[in-house]
Amino acid sequence: MAMTRENAIILKVAAIALLCCAWFAYWFIRQGVSVWGIVLSMVFTLFCAGIVIRGYMPGPEERSAAQLAGRGDVRSASGQVLALRRIGAAESETMRRTRVVLTVAVHAGEGPSQAELDAWIEDSLLPAFATGQTIHLLYAAGNPGLIAIDRSRSPVQIK
Repeated sequence: MAMTRENAIILKVAAIALLCCAWFAYWFIRQGVSVWGIVLSMVFTLFCAGIVIRGYMPGPEERSAAQLAGRGDVRSASGQVLALRRIGAAESETMRRTRVVLTVAVHAGEGPSQAELDAWIEDSLLPAFATGQTIHLLYAAGNPGLIAIDRSRSPVQIK
């Protein structure tokens, strides 16, 4: 499996945090700082790294999509967006995306009839996920609760 941009950033942040902890420990021990000072500086460094790393972790819907990619019993379905609730936004040098909770009426035989999806969607693609729009979904036949947006037919990000 190839390393994604997000995984590379997470790895870099974790490595820098560990190097900072080692550097703090070395210099603080040389300066005679108490053990509590060393521990607090390390905890603060790891806390800040955790906040940064959490921002790059995949959301629940994205994790479901990754799980579905590795299964053999994946089925397609369509769904109508019943409600869209915005709960956050993030901007990078290349895009702006919004975190939304979609309430979707799923049109599938044995799948769930209604689902809530917590997803990040690029702002320019949000109109395709507006209330009343039809989106394409994937779900596992053996686990109907495992549902995600079919990114090949309803993209959430411009490539």
